[in-house]
Amino acid sequence: MAEPKNLEKGDLILRCAGIVKRFPGSLALDHVDLEIRRGEVHALFGQNGAGKSTLVKVITGVYACDEGYIYIDGGLAKLANPRDAEQAGLSIIHQDQQLVPQFDVKRNVFLGRELTKGGFLDFRAMQAQTDAVLKRIDADFSSHDLICNLSVGQREQVAIAAALLKQPKILILDEPTASLSRKEADKLFEIIRSLREQGVTIIYISHHFDEIFEVSDRITVLRDGKKAATLDVDACSKSEVIRVMIGREVSQLYPKKELEKGGVILRAENLCFEDRVNGVSFELHRGEILGIAGILGSGANELAMNLFGVNKITGGQIFLDNQAVQIRSPQMAKKMGIALIPEDRRNEGAAGTMSVKENLSLAFAKLLSVKGWIKKTRERQVSAGITERLRIKCAGMDQFVNTLSGGNQQKAVIGKWLVGKQNVFIMNQPTTGVDVSSKIEIYKSMTDLAAEGAGIIMISQDFEELLGMCDRILVIANGRITKTFNYGEATEHTLLAYATVIS
Repeated sequence: MAEPKNLEKGDLILRCAGIVKRFPGSLALDHVDLEIRRGEVHALFGQNGAGKSTLVKVITGVYACDEGYIYIDGGLAKLANPRDAEQAGLSIIHQDQQLVPQFDVKRNVFLGRELTKGGFLDFRAMQAQTDAVLKRIDADFSSHDLICNLSVGQREQVAIAAALLKQPKILILDEPTASLSRKEADKLFEIIRSLREQGVTIIYISHHFDEIFEVSDRITVLRDGKKAATLDVDACSKSEVIRVMIGREVSQLYPKKELEKGGVILRAENLCFEDRVNGVSFELHRGEILGIAGILGSGANELAMNLFGVNKITGGQIFLDNQAVQIRSPQMAKKMGIALIPEDRRNEGAAGTMSVKENLSLAFAKLLSVKGWIKKTRERQVSAGITERLRIKCAGMDQFVNTLSGGNQQKAVIGKWLVGKQNVFIMNQPTTGVDVSSKIEIYKSMTDLAAEGAGIIMISQDFEELLGMCDRILVIANGRITKTFNYGEATEHTLLAYATVIS
């Protein structure tokens, strides 16, 4: 195929034509076309494994494409490595910010490309340029501040400042809100809008529907390594994006079933923990999915830690099967049949450098052991059964968990509790950072557990999923239950109203 000529310079600042990328045994990108307009915020959206990361790595010179061409400003671009991409005007801000905590802001902004004068670092020049770009993004900190003293959101702004000093034509943001609070995310969105007004073109990668509809002009959806569609945000709906992305209607997103409820399996009476949980009372039935809706700092996370024995309650009483219990540790909670899927799956839920089978057997290794030795055959059989049940996608039982996608890591965290046949599952933000297909499978596993007689507590800041999955929803604010809704009674608006009650 003959190499095409340059295109005429026009409204398109980036064009990918027929991009193909193959890996041994898989076709990661299958003739993908992508057109980015000058000065727009363009979202890349799709399930894990859809090809988003691979496409970005091709655009930024990390991977060479096997077929296809990339044009920047109408000119055919040769991107053999990341430096070529940077010189062509592309700059990427990764989800994991590569900053040095002990350095101040200006040293981080100029890291690897420091300014010098007379053979010495020119701190004055670096400070002046850093202050100018911090003013450009309306930062509330200075070039003198140490990175270790900044919030996660402020560190994100440092990464943006460093990228802007390279004067990029295109700025790529990869899951930029993954570790941000809602307030910090709102600040980031303000910066994105400001940069768009200044003429900066932005490619925005996120799992979150609300974000892409809030900040994007257009969305390109990838599915199975192909471009499924490019949609104008103003002319499409969330349900349409889901349909394009997963090939099914939004009504199929929440696989909720009407189940007959059993007796009360867990009851909390007037639970208190310091000043963060204040007199919380509720009942959880067998076969019930009970939602707890709360914004950041509501006390919902502390409540989960109380129920699992991480934090000892300072007042009130917990009952299991109508028997008063004292849950003094996670080990006691586990023995009593309680499971916790924590908010931070990477650091608290999964052992990333251990294999899939080791993670799945980790919580109940004794059940698979004889005289203190794990029976490997039994471990593999049990792990294979759980992997099949939860549809954990992996290369094999020996694959390290930290190499799985976020959704499959989360399914492994859930799966490790199935060995012990727990009957109370506390799921804290169970679908955070998970693609839509994995969300559906996690929701299905919740429904299956409830159908088997387990009681499930689902804590989430995603009010839509609570409305779609829960039989009842308790709204918590300032450590107190402010309202209880039965299925079908609430809306996202009413949940938010009671979740933001000021005591």
